[in-house]
Amino acid sequence: MTNLDEDIKGAETVYSIDEALEAAKKHPRVFIIGGASVYEQFFPHIRRVFITKIESSPHSDVFFPNLDGFPDWRITDDSGEKEQDGIKYRFLTYERK
Repeated sequence: MTNLDEDIKGAETVYSIDEALEAAKKHPRVFIIGGASVYEQFFPHIRRVFITKIESSPHSDVFFPNLDGFPDWRITDDSGEKEQDGIKYRFLTYERK
């Protein structure tokens, strides 16, 4: 486990959404990698999402919102259907209108 005050080369530690948003202004491109609560907190602030849609139904207790049901989001890139080990999937890019 990493101590939050530990220096990690190239990393900047922030302690709130507001601090993260302010720090992000210094960079041309920022990725949010989270768990459900991180995605939920940043969702109002994001404009592009990279999604892997998998045609499988594993046991899960948390799901990312299905952006197909949001009128302010549109698909801007679609890899087309792919398959590996019998599981079909596709890579999608959504952008906020």
